[in-house]
Amino acid sequence: MTPQLIIAAVLAAAGFAGGFGVAWEWQASNIDQINLERKDEIISQQRTARATIERATNSLVAAQNKATDRAILLRRNDDLSRSALDSLRESSAAAVRAAANDLAACNRIAAAQSAVLNEGGELLQEVSRDADQCFSDLQLTQEAWPK
Repeated sequence: MTPQLIIAAVLAAAGFAGGFGVAWEWQASNIDQINLERKDEIISQQRTARATIERATNSLVAAQNKATDRAILLRRNDDLSRSALDSLRESSAAAVRAAANDLAACNRIAAAQSAVLNEGGELLQEVSRDADQCFSDLQLTQEAWPK
């Protein structure tokens, strides 16, 4: 081999090695960039999921707090209703005892009890309508809830 051929071969090998090294570094840089983009996308998805979970949790806590307030109000109303009913029973029993000897008192008691019965019937119809509407609203909520 001639010295010129050897020099050309060495230069070609050096050029090949330099080009291969540059290509290797460039490819490694591209792979690093792709991995970084993938990690950023995963972080973004996790952030979105965490925000969604936090919104749902806050909504659930607010709904539970409102339900607790409603339960307290319902118990208070139930206690008031029970007290009023007990008072009405006592008054009715006292009136019946008082009317045992007086026909006019008996007629007044019968009229009063009839009025109470009519008003109670109207109230029961209103409560029934409200309960039906509540049940319908609950069904709507269950059917519309994301699954």
